[in-house]
Amino acid sequence: MSLDEKTIAVYDRLARHHQHFIRDYDEALQKAFLARLPSPSKILDLGCGHGIISAQFKDLGHYVTSWDPSIEMQKVALARFGVSVDIKSFEDLYETSVFDGIYANFSLLHVPKHDLRRYLHAIKTALVAGGVFHMTMKLGKGENRDKRGRFYAYYSQFELETALSDCGFEVANNLLSADMDLSSGMTNWIAFQSHRPRHR
Repeated sequence: MSLDEKTIAVYDRLARHHQHFIRDYDEALQKAFLARLPSPSKILDLGCGHGIISAQFKDLGHYVTSWDPSIEMQKVALARFGVSVDIKSFEDLYETSVFDGIYANFSLLHVPKHDLRRYLHAIKTALVAGGVFHMTMKLGKGENRDKRGRFYAYYSQFELETALSDCGFEVANNLLSADMDLSSGMTNWIAFQSHRPRHR
């Protein structure tokens, strides 16, 4: 992800207990993502945090590449879940037609709005034709920092659907919900399952 140093520093501090914030909806989102993929698949977990989702994908027989810019999250992922994480961000994504699926769960929301389409283009390019892209974002307006100091960009459903379409994705479905976030506040979020068209 785009390297906002303040945001990364927050996740470094949270790393030792961040693994306890695994929500029930994660399993449903993973199932929806995996249902659209062949098995086994090559998956990039982009902004993997503590690595539990990467570990679950690996346990199901998939070939998983895990990226996150937080060194402390990398340590937790290896120690707790046996996941090797590359200290990389969206800025490092230059692959072409490599991954069957890319999973960006609450990670693109930490990049400035003016960078979103650039990263979506890079993600689409890194997917094989027909490849699946999962993205979960917070709903709202504007950009700001939460009380912990993390940078967030907020979008409407229309804004996100337009950005995905502009970058050549076909949106298969979405899920709207709300939950408590790490700052102990209720937040509305939306998850998209999209894919790179086979004919482009």
